[in-house]
Amino acid sequence: MKRVTMGRNGVRLAGLAALATLTTLSSCTGWGPLYEETRVLQAEHFDGMGIKVKTHNGKIAVEKADVPDVQITAIVKARSEERLQATRIIAEHDDTGLLVVRVEWPEGKRMNREGCSFEIVTPGAYGIVLDSSNGSLKIKGLEGEAVLDTSNGAITIVDHAGDVHADTSNGALTFERIDGSVVADTSNGRIRVIDVTGSVDVDTSNGGVNIELSDRSRGPVRVDTSNGGVRLVINEHFEGELVLDTSNGRISMDTPSNVKHLSSRKNHAVLRFTDHGPKSVVSTSNGSIEVRSTSGE
Repeated sequence: MKRVTMGRNGVRLAGLAALATLTTLSSCTGWGPLYEETRVLQAEHFDGMGIKVKTHNGKIAVEKADVPDVQITAIVKARSEERLQATRIIAEHDDTGLLVVRVEWPEGKRMNREGCSFEIVTPGAYGIVLDSSNGSLKIKGLEGEAVLDTSNGAITIVDHAGDVHADTSNGALTFERIDGSVVADTSNGRIRVIDVTGSVDVDTSNGGVNIELSDRSRGPVRVDTSNGGVRLVINEHFEGELVLDTSNGRISMDTPSNVKHLSSRKNHAVLRFTDHGPKSVVSTSNGSIEVRSTSGE
């Protein structure tokens, strides 16, 4: 197993590139001082390698870039100078080759308000797992299955080749140019899905939903929200049946040219595109539903 461990006063290397410690500073809050330090690590990259990052009380961003190895910037916040020195940033490949990036807190315990954020650039990654709390998550330009989980933070995924699973609370969800399917859940946040080639399954409350399928997507789509409107753009290849349902809102649409059957009233509509195929459902309360079709443009 290849591993790099970094603390403020010590470095241990095993098969990974050198790293550097940057400046340390102290910031005060109403609950006493927090000590902050930025640390930089480098880890070996190889084709087909996945990345897993786990932290608490911090944001994570992973992006593809023109670099030879994985470059990791960690911003650590601790409640004392001693705890800051004792905190370790670990980057190691497990037995499958997965690069695992994590924090080791003194005595294995993170104290209140302590946390660590990560900014990572990599030549690429096939498979990505990000896990945090009280922090946003962002990936760009990666491949393989993406699993992102946080709370009290937004999730953004751009230019991704692979299926996406995202879960947060009190945060917006944004997905752009996804070559795969999207499954996502949030509360108190809007959802935006633009140019996705696969199916879409999203759930939110207190937030609107905007979905624009790629010309290659055949569906299905499932949307469940409350206190928010839904806008859905489909294409001429959409299959199966689309059910639209709202309360305290209206339904508007331009009828797609490939619809074989349509029944509608103010709060409910059913569009059948093909005799066989999946069922799509868009449901909201206290919001309107708008359906537009690229085939009708």
